[in-house]
Amino acid sequence: MAPRKIQAAVTTNHKCFICHRKRSERIKPSRISMNLVLHAYKKHKIVINENSRCCKSHLDNEGLIKSECYSKIRTKMKSFNNGLISMLDISEIGQKSIFEKFADFSSLEESLCLEITGWTKEQFLRFSRFITKIKNTKNRTKEQLIALYRFWLRTGTKQYVIAKMFNKNTTQQHISKYLSQIREAIYQDFVPFFLGTEKTREFYLKHNNLMVTELLELKNQELVIICDGTYTHIEKSFNNEMQYRTYSVQKSTSLIKPFIICCSDGYIIDCYGAFDANLNDASILKYVLSKDQNLKNKILLPGKTKIILDRGFRDVVELLMQEFEYDVRIPTCYQIEKSEDEQEKNGCKSKQLSSEQANKTRIVTKCRFIIEKKIGDIKKFQALDNVRNTVIGHIQIDYRIACAMLNFYHKPCCPDEKIVVKIARRIKKKSKTHSNKLNFLLAKQLDTKLITPIDLFSIIDFPVIRKNKIRNKIFFGSYQLKQANSYAKDLIFSSTAYVVSNNMIKKIVNERFINEFKDSKILAFELISRHRRSRKKINKEQNENYIRKFRNTYKILFQAFICNCLSGQKTAGCCSHVASVIYFLSYLKFRLSGINLRGEYLNKIVIDLDNNQIPNRPINIRGKRNRKESSSDSELTSSESEQSDFDNSVEQVTTLRNHYDEIADSELINFKMNIPTWGTLIKYKGISNVYVTNTSPVNYFLLAFWLIFSRNPNIFNDLPSNDSKFILIEIIKMIDKKNWNKAIELWINSIMICENG
Repeated sequence: MAPRKIQAAVTTNHKCFICHRKRSERIKPSRISMNLVLHAYKKHKIVINENSRCCKSHLDNEGLIKSECYSKIRTKMKSFNNGLISMLDISEIGQKSIFEKFADFSSLEESLCLEITGWTKEQFLRFSRFITKIKNTKNRTKEQLIALYRFWLRTGTKQYVIAKMFNKNTTQQHISKYLSQIREAIYQDFVPFFLGTEKTREFYLKHNNLMVTELLELKNQELVIICDGTYTHIEKSFNNEMQYRTYSVQKSTSLIKPFIICCSDGYIIDCYGAFDANLNDASILKYVLSKDQNLKNKILLPGKTKIILDRGFRDVVELLMQEFEYDVRIPTCYQIEKSEDEQEKNGCKSKQLSSEQANKTRIVTKCRFIIEKKIGDIKKFQALDNVRNTVIGHIQIDYRIACAMLNFYHKPCCPDEKIVVKIARRIKKKSKTHSNKLNFLLAKQLDTKLITPIDLFSIIDFPVIRKNKIRNKIFFGSYQLKQANSYAKDLIFSSTAYVVSNNMIKKIVNERFINEFKDSKILAFELISRHRRSRKKINKEQNENYIRKFRNTYKILFQAFICNCLSGQKTAGCCSHVASVIYFLSYLKFRLSGINLRGEYLNKIVIDLDNNQIPNRPINIRGKRNRKESSSDSELTSSESEQSDFDNSVEQVTTLRNHYDEIADSELINFKMNIPTWGTLIKYKGISNVYVTNTSPVNYFLLAFWLIFSRNPNIFNDLPSNDSKFILIEIIKMIDKKNWNKAIELWINSIMICENG
């Protein structure tokens, strides 16, 4: 529910919110009643906090604020939860409350059911059939309690607020009782059907997705599971034993750890916990396998089970492989001696993974991403985070219910679903390459005689590639594409690239490899780390380069591609830094007006020390929602005609891109919007809808005329006043209106005929 802004009283807990006299022995402002809150909203549209205090002299005999006192109340516009405002609106007009409407489910609006519970009416009814331990009473129905629990679980709204939304006579104690009743009923009636290890192994085998099956080359009866732990923030406790067990040194806060095991398509097998904050993932998995006999003996069979883990499980890998005979896949977390020797030879000894290690890690992360997605889905239930100690006793039950609910409307998740087999085979093929042929450049410094800087926008010979081709054939997925959009702004700000000279390549590369680099250009780029940006102590007058203000940067080199980040040597796909450069040079460079950096407005929230921003005058920054990509841009395939139009329009862009440096930013956007498409329909010799192909020669002439005229409108003043002059002016007007069909029609029917005549 989106928040709403409304007038609210400025209140404090230690003085009267009307006269603002502080509490003392003589003056004792008392807390206001809920009737006063409702009356103030109904008559004056002012929201008053029910914890506010008020002097008795401001109240009438009914305990309401005197009418003459409303003018003394200080107010400001404030955002409120939509549920609270809905409750006040309902109280004002005497309608049924939100949850009262669930008592008559047949007449309930579909939109209200979806907004409150997150389910359609059909899904809601299907769920309610599982709940048999709850019977209807005169005060509430089963449907009301289900809606109540779903609303609390999804929003984490405080119980006293929900009480006012449920019924006028309902208190916080009633809501607590109702939640306890429905929680117990759901846990007993519903959860066993959708969560737990009581199901057969054959059931979970159906949840091996196609991507994992192809990448890991699964055989019959081989099961893939993925494990990971998560955490829930809790309050500090006066119980020292509890505080010791729940305090995490790593996170520097109090928390408890649930533990999730799921299948490769996202179906959750079980949720365990809660565990102490100081237990690592390896210890938790070892404990789970020792206690859950169904999981160990019936589901995870030796020799027929593959377990995908992250680096936090490294201490238990040997045990799983030797004692339990599981095939364990984990990202590389150390370097083999061979790769270290190779790095010493190249003068670049570091913790960077070798190409072979990075490729294996890529396969693991491609299979493992699903558990991060499921944990993200669980954390969307806001009642499961920042938990108060008063409700911590049942939080793990709520966790298991949330997991069961996710399984209830589970949709198998398979990345790149339409072309999953092709992408999996490309990854496997690329993974067979055990070295990166640009290794020799990693230790080299940029901005030298042999690696010289050039302007980013002077690179005009980089191939133009369609977006879906970048995603499917270079990145092998959408994650790097999302990251690339964020890094693109840093790339534009630096606006510097580097070219590796051929002399340097001849000196370093062996003669038998020199042919691989013949007639090719190697480009290098420098990108700032998005995790660490420690500033250098530099003189701004001497060096204003955006990149050089930071220590932690990544070097990216192209002919193939390589980066000096941890996984930069991979050949199965690429890292996010390489992806950002490829995406910018091949696609985004020609759509500068379309760069939509997510969360860009957030940069203004933190005080800007460099520009001496005043620290006690924050700016009200409105959040922005990004529009979804158009379906045409996200489709993996398109018709032949659409591909032809796109490719030919790209050819025209490529021919004209050397003008970018000469055109101002404001003109650039207008220029791009007026680039014509290939081919058009015109009226010729009285015949309508004549299709003219290969209009590029005409387009170039007309685009040149329009560009010259837009910069110098007086260019035609010296021409003799004849029909050709007026026709040219009319053509330019048509181009301004983006009516290229009419402009080309005038040119062919008038100018070309005049010249031939």
